[in-house]
Amino acid sequence: MFTISPKENLEVLDYYRKKFGMNSKGQILLGKRFDRYLVIDFGGRGTNNNIMWKCRCDCGTIRNVAGTTLNSWHTTSCGCKRADMMTKTKSKHGGSETPEYKIWIQIKNKHLKQFVGMDQRWKNSFEEFIKDVGKRPSPDYNLCRINGPEGYYKNNMEWRANNQNTEDARYRKKFGLGRDAKILMHRVFGNLTVENYGGKNHVGQVCWLCRCSCGNPELISVIGTNLLREVGGTKSCGCIHINRMSDRATHRMSDSPEYQAWRNMIARCNNPNHEAYKNYGGRGIKVLWNSFEEFYADMGDRPSSDLSIERVNNDDVYWNHNVIWATAIEQARNQRVQTNNNTGYAGISIRNGKYEVAISLNKKINHLGVFSILNDAIDARIAGELKYWGRQYTFKKVLTPTELRDQAMARIMNKSSDETIANDIINTISNIKLPTMQIETGIKSDNKSKSNREPGYVNANKETHTTWMSFKQKAKMRGIEVDKRWKEDFLTFLSDMGPKPSPDHSFRRMDTKIGYFKHNCEWKINDTNKELSKYDAYLEVNGERIVVNDKMREEFRNKLSLSKDVKIVLGIQFDKLHVTDYFGRNDKRRTHLWVCECECKNTINVEVAALINGHTKSCGCTKINKLIDMNKTRDYPKRK
Repeated sequence: MFTISPKENLEVLDYYRKKFGMNSKGQILLGKRFDRYLVIDFGGRGTNNNIMWKCRCDCGTIRNVAGTTLNSWHTTSCGCKRADMMTKTKSKHGGSETPEYKIWIQIKNKHLKQFVGMDQRWKNSFEEFIKDVGKRPSPDYNLCRINGPEGYYKNNMEWRANNQNTEDARYRKKFGLGRDAKILMHRVFGNLTVENYGGKNHVGQVCWLCRCSCGNPELISVIGTNLLREVGGTKSCGCIHINRMSDRATHRMSDSPEYQAWRNMIARCNNPNHEAYKNYGGRGIKVLWNSFEEFYADMGDRPSSDLSIERVNNDDVYWNHNVIWATAIEQARNQRVQTNNNTGYAGISIRNGKYEVAISLNKKINHLGVFSILNDAIDARIAGELKYWGRQYTFKKVLTPTELRDQAMARIMNKSSDETIANDIINTISNIKLPTMQIETGIKSDNKSKSNREPGYVNANKETHTTWMSFKQKAKMRGIEVDKRWKEDFLTFLSDMGPKPSPDHSFRRMDTKIGYFKHNCEWKINDTNKELSKYDAYLEVNGERIVVNDKMREEFRNKLSLSKDVKIVLGIQFDKLHVTDYFGRNDKRRTHLWVCECECKNTINVEVAALINGHTKSCGCTKINKLIDMNKTRDYPKRK
């Protein structure tokens, strides 16, 4: 077969154009090859007046093909090329000849032509499509959309018999439903089977009457969309939820007043967001019951609706020995001491150096006596409560050895007629060495502590408790890990680390990358002078330079009543700044400020950490000078 090139013979091209009835711009494709197609002759005009060419495929098939599809290489064979490729690349699913595969191809084509949505997984994979819709039940079934306007999605597709569409149309006409309404007659959803049409609700939604398989004789009305919903849809008359809750139920008393009392008690003590937390959990009040079952076993049923949970001792925990069911009047009597009380006990006041005791009953005040010793007044108050109220509300606080000794002296002076004997007894008591005790933490400490304490250092436990509170707060703010035992109990911390040896010691971590644990913490003496010994310190007084030594620093510290944790940087030169005096404390940041004089004669107040770390080296003049030098050397464009 010959080929004609436009450059070789224009006369031959014009001849063929006239022969085939083509204009001057028509392309002559005789003898050209397009992959497997070879053009052998003119094929006339097509249905759209397109120029057709007779082509022979390598497999021997002869067909008329439009010239535009040949030039664009859209058609390069009679179809044998695609068949060969399919045989070479075996299909993964092996279902190319199945009716499901043909339906999948039809759906993809309809999706593109009708501009209808389609599941993205179905577009890319036949396996996902067949996994969702399943195989065709029988040749009489076809895959249809339940709701026409919606796209091709798993929830909107089902296999229907060929006569089912006719049946759905009959039901729509019978029930007066629209064209797009979903007919759910005789379909099963979970435990429900649709038996009849249930009309429309007040919003206009279609409802269906369903019967549950649990044996409930009544038909229940369910919205159609709730039946079709896979997640959160209606699947039963409520029996599934009841069975599930019965399996999960523990005590079955969630609606009882005893459980409500338990819940409120837990919230007050454990929830920091509760409005009453500051009066319960914030004061260290805890619930020692681990579960409601334990609480109910100890407390039992509430005897009357007028009773509620109350602690016998207001400063003690919730536990079986301290909790009772009490009336509102008993709750009102058992309150904390008011802030204006000068003795710490309700009903006891101080007048003319004596303790007056009184109690109220039926809006009348009964005076119980006047006492010179607080302990006797407390005993009288307790006896009055038992007599008039029938129950004890006042409890004695733990007294330090010093307070016990003072009360013993007062008793001796009041009861002894001979002053000489009384003085001898007092002197004997005064010479007794008392162990240190701290009421705030409830801790007693003696000479058997783990660390060697300085003689005369009595407030070790108090300062140790302050240190415990401060490092816990610091760890919480900075996200540092703390030993769980130390978080919950101060006694454990004290037994592990011992009391603070002296006021000069501080609690520190050996490795700052590790949290607060026993193996990583220690009591360390604060030696601030050692850190500052590398600096030369001096002060100029009346034109004379005076060297600042350690002795002058200590005198300056004592003069301003500064603690030993504060670093005295008086007289030290930090780059361009010279420390001349102490300014004061920044309460917001809890840091100390020092007055510094710059070389440019400006004065500023700077924190100690900023000076030592080198963050602040001048009053700002260094940066200003750099900017001025940069502006001098910079070339600015001249104005026209």
